Parts: sequence; structure tokens; C-alpha cells
Amino acid sequence: MKKTWFVISNAATARIYSQTGQHDKLHLEKELNHPESRMKGSMLASDRPGHNQTSGGGHGTYVEKSEPKEFEAERFAAEIIHYLDSARVKNSFDDLVIAASPHFHGLLNKQMNKHVSNLVSKHIEIDLTQTPESQLLELLK
Repeated sequence: MKKTWFVISNAATARIYSQTGQHDKLHLEKELNHPESRMKGSMLASDRPGHNQTSGGGHGTYVEKSEPKEFEAERFAAEIIHYLDSARVKNSFDDLVIAASPHFHGLLNKQMNKHVSNLVSKHIEIDLTQTPESQLLELLK
């Protein structure tokens, strides 16, 4: 019987539910949390830019390539995709539905390899992490 996994996530929380058969209830498989994504950017980075020495003997200032909160969101997206890919290798699911806040959905897509991507049957760009479990299945269909 076909087993579908539903990933409900934002930059701080991800819940992975499973459903076997169309009329089965959702079962929580895994919950992942990333509290760093909830922290203020000032708590994640130092209060001043780093310094580096240039080849000519002068000094420069290092400016981070991305904001600390964005960096943490990317790390969490990579963690989720790694978990999904490991589960895929174990044949834990046959079909994948991803519902995530629009920006975080993009980060998940950026981290996703082609093997996981091929199993995604539906993309929903909405944050359903605060939706009661009893209402999720109706919204995911």
C-alpha cells in the first residue's frame, strides 16, 4: 500500500506525518525543531564585523555573505532534506507532500536533491505549522 509523507514546516519547526491509504488518519513520524531560527539576528552573530589581513599588508573588514537568520534557516532546510533523503533510502515513503511558508519552501527546494524531488507530488506554499492536526488532512488534499 502506498505511503505518503507530509512535511509541514517553517524556518523553526517541521512535522512529518504519514498516511497509508487515502482514508487513513495522519500519524506523526518525526518532529524537528530549530530554536536558532527564532532567535534575534543580533544573538546569532557577533556585534561587529570580523577583520582580515590583505596580501598588501592592509586590513579589510569581513562582511557576512548572508544574514544570520537566513543562514540558520538554510541549515534547518538542509537538516530536513537530509532526514527525508535518509528515509527515502530506507523506502519509508512512496510519495511526498511539502507544505511550508513561501520563503522556507524555496530554501527546501534549494537543498533538495533530485531523488527526493522526484517523490514530491504536491508543493503547498503556506505555513500550516499552527494548524490543528485535525484540520491538516483537509487542507493538504
